[in-house]
Amino acid sequence: MSDGSTVGPPGADLRESVLYALADAETFEEALERTLAAICRAGEWEYGEAWLPASADESTTDPSGDRLVLAATWAQEGYEAFAAATAAVSFRRGEGLVGRVWAGSDAEWLTDLSADDAGFVRVDAARESGLLSGVAIPLPESTDAVGPDPVAVLGFFTATPRDADPAFASAAAEMVAETGRLFARKRAVDAVAEERRLLEAVLDVTPAPVVVYDATGTVESVNEAATAAIGLDAAGMRERGRFDDRWEIETADGDPLTDADRPISLALQTGEPAERRLRATMPSGERRTFDLRASPVVGDDGTVEHVVAAFSDVTESLAYERDLEARNAALGEFASVVSHDLRNPLAVVEGYIDLAEETGDVSHLDAARTALGRMDDLTQGLLALARSGQVIGDRRQVALSDAVAESWASVETAAATLVVAEDLPAVEADPVRLGQLIENLLANAVVHAGETATVRVEALPDGGGFAVADDGPGIAVERREAVFAPGNSSGGDGAGLGLTLVRTVAEAHGWHVSVGESVAGGVRFEIWTDAAPPE
Repeated sequence: MSDGSTVGPPGADLRESVLYALADAETFEEALERTLAAICRAGEWEYGEAWLPASADESTTDPSGDRLVLAATWAQEGYEAFAAATAAVSFRRGEGLVGRVWAGSDAEWLTDLSADDAGFVRVDAARESGLLSGVAIPLPESTDAVGPDPVAVLGFFTATPRDADPAFASAAAEMVAETGRLFARKRAVDAVAEERRLLEAVLDVTPAPVVVYDATGTVESVNEAATAAIGLDAAGMRERGRFDDRWEIETADGDPLTDADRPISLALQTGEPAERRLRATMPSGERRTFDLRASPVVGDDGTVEHVVAAFSDVTESLAYERDLEARNAALGEFASVVSHDLRNPLAVVEGYIDLAEETGDVSHLDAARTALGRMDDLTQGLLALARSGQVIGDRRQVALSDAVAESWASVETAAATLVVAEDLPAVEADPVRLGQLIENLLANAVVHAGETATVRVEALPDGGGFAVADDGPGIAVERREAVFAPGNSSGGDGAGLGLTLVRTVAEAHGWHVSVGESVAGGVRFEIWTDAAPPE
């Protein structure tokens, strides 16, 4: 090729070549490198490079982001030294050929990289490699693959002098922009395919019968557990359809169930989960009862794209349902209570062990043993209740003053102060569950009133029960009833079970719990044990 000659833009078949190159590209940088190689080969350039803003390159440590860093290169054999020199530099706006093009909006050609007025920063490396001419091309188009910053710069260099070629610059910029778009689409398609494979794998290993419906309510996927439970494969279920009269769907009580009131229809229409117990006639002619839950999959635009329906056959277990529900509730409560209520005595144990280690005074271990005994009583008592399906165990007369003292010793109290009235009555209660109730009230006061709070335990009028009050910020009137709801937590790192357990234990004893304002302006919980609360 003679001096000053030009080479036309990449050929029309370059896009097809790039498509093949992108087929197995794992990253955008890899896709860029393959695109650069295709352009260089088509345009007879010995070296190509792509620069991205630092903010779009996770490897940079430049906090300003106002710098271009090397994203990809391609070098013909014999020009690796220039590639190595390039890897060690970056460009700010206006700095060197790359920085000037980044700051401007037009391609810049350098017929002679070594010219005094060329301002080419890497001139020594270029001269050593034999590179004579080059061009830097701005890429103003944003692509999903690049990221939020819409600016990039391409560079191409050759050992043959070359004049400006605007057609090549335009074609190369468009090809790299197209690479970004193609790679983004490829990544999206791959993600969808991977999600589908994952869904099919999950369905295959899920023991519960599951049916997936599309946005029209047509069966899309069915796992093996569902085909076994229903007696139809996916094709058979699609053929019959969910509204076929042969299903003879009705409520568990035998009442007709309209199409619109079925869980799948509700999930499709409302975009909210729906569940119901219903009866249906199987293809075998047998009537079965199912608990069915339908959950919608909502797209970015807010429309329902799929509904996942999971169901369980409860035909054989209906006679035992109430007993099972009671046992499951007891076991669930046992797990929640143990998780929640062992925290306080465990924290006390850790605190006294730390004191023993710091001071060398082993007498602190006695207090730790007491807390461990409390934990053992709690777990043994709750386990017995869970096994029996009961909420509370045997009752006996318990002195409230003793119960409060034991509970305070099991709570992490920081610098809080406890004041106990002398006229606290005795109550007939399950001692373990009463201890839980009091511990949770005391812990709630310390957490929400502060580490230096003053907590008072007082008797209610006429021996009707007791109250726990603090001097903290209190609870707004409109929120007082909500504090007993599961998951309600306004401080600390708890799960919001403490006050729920207080109400559960109180009501299991036949007591009444109310919440109001203390004399000091904090919170006051009243537990009415032997009398109805005043109106």
